[in-house]
Amino acid sequence: MGEIERWLPLIRTTVTTYFLQGLGPIGLCVAKWALIKGASRVIGIDKVPYRLAQAAEMKVDTVDFSIYKDVAKRIKELAPDGLDVAIDAATFHEPKTVMHKISRALSLETDASETLNETFLAVKKMGRVGIIAAYAGYTNGLNIGAVMEKGIRLIGNGQGKSKLGPACHRNRKRYLKCVFSSRSAVLE
Repeated sequence: MGEIERWLPLIRTTVTTYFLQGLGPIGLCVAKWALIKGASRVIGIDKVPYRLAQAAEMKVDTVDFSIYKDVAKRIKELAPDGLDVAIDAATFHEPKTVMHKISRALSLETDASETLNETFLAVKKMGRVGIIAAYAGYTNGLNIGAVMEKGIRLIGNGQGKSKLGPACHRNRKRYLKCVFSSRSAVLE
């Protein structure tokens, strides 16, 4: 089962609001699908200017986390009641806080929990959080209390060889070539 098939169950027509951590190729595809399936609002977060611009062209409300350091507070300002679904399609490679930078340097953890904790705070009670990001092992400081207290459904969507599944073929007229590039390189 490829990546697309893994996160499609999170996208339902009854869900109206989405929060995406990471606007790389997968995050942008998730945003596109959410909008195709009728989402009333999609909020995406990243710090790469061209990714934010690409998302804004798709009518995604964007947040630049290099400007807004307290992501949870900013999301609360944008959506005071919380969001239905949050999807972590960001990276664990760039810890944001000193604690996680030190933990990584001392090999006390392999992954940082900051983006996951932000997704837990972004969803409303009984909301859903999907993890698409490539987590490899252990993390410190995961806010498991927020998952329990809010009744969040936490779904690991995994990583796999990406294939366009049956849902893409059924909706290909509306899919509109969801192909994105997250890196550029000079080929000589």
